[in-house]
This record gives sequence, C-alpha cells and structure tokens, in this order.
Amino acid sequence: MASDDGSRRPGRLPHRPGWTRWPLRNGHPVRDTVLGVAVAGYAWILADLAPFTTKSLMGVLLPGAVLGTIAYVRPPQRIPAPEKIDILGMSWWLILVAGLFEWEASAFRDNSAPWHPALTTLVNPLIGPHVLKSAAVVIWLRVGWGLVRR
Repeated sequence: MASDDGSRRPGRLPHRPGWTRWPLRNGHPVRDTVLGVAVAGYAWILADLAPFTTKSLMGVLLPGAVLGTIAYVRPPQRIPAPEKIDILGMSWWLILVAGLFEWEASAFRDNSAPWHPALTTLVNPLIGPHVLKSAAVVIWLRVGWGLVRR
C-alpha cells in the first residue's frame, strides 16, 4: 500500500495528528526476563487457587495494591488529552458497557437462571483449563500495568 506523503515505511500506520507517540522503553533484557518469569509464576499459582476463598481474594488484591502504590509513588507522565472526542465512537462504547452492566445486573437479580446466565457463568468454562486461566491472569496483570503507565 502506497503512502500518501511518501515518507512512511510500508506496513507502518500513519501518525495521527494530535496524538503523541509512546516513549520507547529503556529496559534491560535480564530484568525483563526475570519480571516475566515472576509474573508467569504468580499467574500460575493464582490460577491454581480455589475461587471465592480468602487466598484467592488476597491474590487478586495484592497486585492491585502493588500497582496502586507504584502509581501513587511514581506517577507516570500523563498522555495529553486529545483535542476533540469522537462522540459517535464514545457513544457506541457507552452503549456496549451499559448493556453488559444490565446483563450482569439482571442475571444477579434473577439468580443467574440457566435461561439467563451471567457473563461469568459463560466465561468460566472457556478459561477452565489451568493454562488458559493463567494466561487470563497474565493478561489481566498486563492491562493493569498499562493503566498504571497511562
């Protein structure tokens, strides 16, 4: 695909006006590897815990407390807000989120009957295997870290 201005390399997305590029990480391979192994090990252990127990609750609260402390002690450089908000795109996301909240609330109200299961009831069989549950925990931790960096 040809570029409009000819300055862009093939396969790269154009730079959107009003958006700043993310700074490149200045990571060290050994540190990143050790951190990756630690996160994967933590996810493996957390995925092995029985749901709705004190251990699993502490396993979920611990990363939240760590990430919250990091965000409080070393606040990241904020990404500047866009010049304008896409109201149409935002309204579609709000409709989707409101629909998902309504689904969960009505499933909770109906005591999650088989004809109206909660989203968690539908997702649990998909992440039932230990490896998939561990991958879901890693993704959850990665999303949390991405939110802290923003």
